[in-house]
Amino acid sequence: LNIAVAAPFSGNEAFIGPRFLNGVRVAVAKINADGGVLGKKFRIVTADTGGDPVDAVPAIAQIIATQHPVAMLGPSSLTIISVDKQLNQDQIVDITMGGTTQLDHMHFPFIYRTTPSDSQMGVAMAYYGTQKGYKKAALVFGSNSSAQTLDAPVKDTLQKHGVTVVADSKIVPDQSSYRSEIEKILAAKPDVIYTQLDPQTASTFYSEMQQ
Repeated sequence: LNIAVAAPFSGNEAFIGPRFLNGVRVAVAKINADGGVLGKKFRIVTADTGGDPVDAVPAIAQIIATQHPVAMLGPSSLTIISVDKQLNQDQIVDITMGGTTQLDHMHFPFIYRTTPSDSQMGVAMAYYGTQKGYKKAALVFGSNSSAQTLDAPVKDTLQKHGVTVVADSKIVPDQSSYRSEIEKILAAKPDVIYTQLDPQTASTFYSEMQQ
């Protein structure tokens, strides 16, 4: 039985694919070691969405046509909306990972989400800060769509609790330096910084902020 992992294995979000795949490998190894499903073993096949909604459509169509997966893990928030109708039409059970708010009112019976919506996570992030007594906040989210859906819920919740947003910076991922952005953020003297950045961007950002 083929089980597909659809995720970005290339492009700016290429760090996501191996994480999805490693988790599926652990599960498949355990299931197969215990005899599989109805006497059949799982085999993993992959589709590279490139983290791009346009590229995801042919990639997933091809793996469905050639590998006939019984289920699919992924894609992520970046691309699920471009293929959700296709997956539901083909009646492939899909477990997607990602908090995009575009899935908040989805009614496709074959698609499941394992992560909370950014509309919930953003509220929780902001509420935690208000309980800590922070009154001035900076928002530092990547300019990519997967991070931007967190920006509005965090900002709205902070404002409802009387917290002032003193800086709202949209960071372009994977740049060589963020020194100018950091200087502006720190000059605003926030009590707290709310953020979501990919690993490479975060490494550069935090290193320079520490300096």
